[in-house]
Amino acid sequence: MRVFSELIINRLVSKTFDNINYSRSFRINNVNCDDLSINVRIPFCRSQCDFCLFRSNPWNPKLAKSYLQAVKEELEIYSHLFEGIKVKTVYFSGGTPTLIPEGVAEILKQIEELYDFDGKSSIEANPLDLNDKTLSTLVDSGIKSISIGDQSFNDEILAIIGRGHESKIALNAIKRVKDYGFKHINIDLMFALPEQDLDDIKHDLETAIDLEVSSISTYPLILVPYSEIYDSVKGGLIKLPSIKKEHSMYEMIFEFLSDAGYPMSALWRFSKDPEGYCGPFEFEDFVGVGPNAWSVVEKVFSVNTPSLTDYINSLRSGDLPILKGTVFPLRKVMKIWFLRNLYHSKVSKDEFRRRFNGEIKKELKWFLRILFIFGLLKDEEGYLKLTKKGLFYASDATKCIALKLLPGFSLT
Repeated sequence: MRVFSELIINRLVSKTFDNINYSRSFRINNVNCDDLSINVRIPFCRSQCDFCLFRSNPWNPKLAKSYLQAVKEELEIYSHLFEGIKVKTVYFSGGTPTLIPEGVAEILKQIEELYDFDGKSSIEANPLDLNDKTLSTLVDSGIKSISIGDQSFNDEILAIIGRGHESKIALNAIKRVKDYGFKHINIDLMFALPEQDLDDIKHDLETAIDLEVSSISTYPLILVPYSEIYDSVKGGLIKLPSIKKEHSMYEMIFEFLSDAGYPMSALWRFSKDPEGYCGPFEFEDFVGVGPNAWSVVEKVFSVNTPSLTDYINSLRSGDLPILKGTVFPLRKVMKIWFLRNLYHSKVSKDEFRRRFNGEIKKELKWFLRILFIFGLLKDEEGYLKLTKKGLFYASDATKCIALKLLPGFSLT
């Protein structure tokens, strides 16, 4: 039954995300929304982590200067396209944003000036960067939330995935961050990693809970075909946990963190302060700025070129660096909106009605019926909520979506 359910869920995902007609001469225009978020992607890293979903560029100060100028030009263009629309949140993702804290501060200042921004700002961080100078710069710039990419507190596993730091560095970094008074501190951990078992997961969770941070994110390994770890797995050099063990890990994470006072706020995040932090792709409508950044605004979906050189050159010419994009038909917009919101484990029927002027159980009747038949969804208190069984399949489906979308954008 479980195998059949997985096939059905994967089929639903495929029908939603396959055969999307992208245009390579796409332009964003005539878009309107209540409010907007901005995700600024910083494309530099010290080195490419073996597991990473996103291609990055080696740190280069000269290129970084050109990149920062290009970002400012892209933000300027969007300020005219979205004139009058309120920017609610700003998120700096990577790559490694904390490699250029002064650049982050410059970008955030420009967003404040162009968009009259006074909302929440968050940043992803590498533990290796979190010295006093960097943290002081971030706090002074107005950033209130920080997500620290620890991935594991097991040194052997950190070495296997090419993370580049030891657990003691991560622990010291987290303690230092707490001293700087950030309103929300999130720790990123990973599961279903090579050679990882349930005892490793338990150790990571116990360590994270003892640090008394605001939220703990736990992401499964997504094996994209352009990553170093993919080649190692396919070559038989390392072995991943089975799907059954991955589900056991996820169940342990859910129960362990829930019992410790970290209720689920999203499929892969557990939080004492769910409003204090959201990941880069979780906002209702958002514009992606930087190489390989995505934008989702109403019916519009677009992605920037992954090439840093092409990105810089496009903006020097006064053009948005969009690689390709599309305007989805209404029915597909409804399905994608539903799936994106289901990442938070529940979907508001009132919010669907407000956004689409229709009833969700009528508009997505057959799509939802399958989820109800297999016991993955329940109708409760104005929401369509994932059941506990549904959480496992939703986690698998989210991985499936990433595997369908990311390779085509990162390698093109």
